Amino acid sequence: MFFGYIVLHKPFSPEQLSGFLLSLWQIIAAALIILLAGGLGLSLKIERVAFSPLVQACLSAALGLGIISIVFFVLGATIGINVVIWVVFAAAFFLLRKDIIRWLKLWKNLSINALGWLELDWQIKPGLNRNYFGLPTHWCISASIGI
Repeated sequence: MFFGYIVLHKPFSPEQLSGFLLSLWQIIAAALIILLAGGLGLSLKIERVAFSPLVQACLSAALGLGIISIVFFVLGATIGINVVIWVVFAAAFFLLRKDIIRWLKLWKNLSINALGWLELDWQIKPGLNRNYFGLPTHWCISASIGI
């Protein structure tokens, strides 16, 4: 329907449309890389660390991004950027599909309520309700996100 509107009304030039589609593709590619990184990090059993699910999701994504960057660097430096890199990317996505789904489920504790405030909703495990400074954990979270 969107493309039919563009054909009939010509709201912008073909160059602008190609720029829009390129930006859309870049966003999708970045999201796929983040999904793969989260699944890869979670497959390395990062959930054994006693943090909240959101911290586990962020740590696993960071670990996965580090591994992906090293692998892509080595592959790019040795064989160059060709179809092999994209086959490796697709195979990793296929092999880590269950971990990617588990990683996405870690994000269910993050929600936005009706007022638009960021709402963090996890259960603190016994013995972990204080941080390293002896302050209640929710004080530090509130201060870090500016509430």
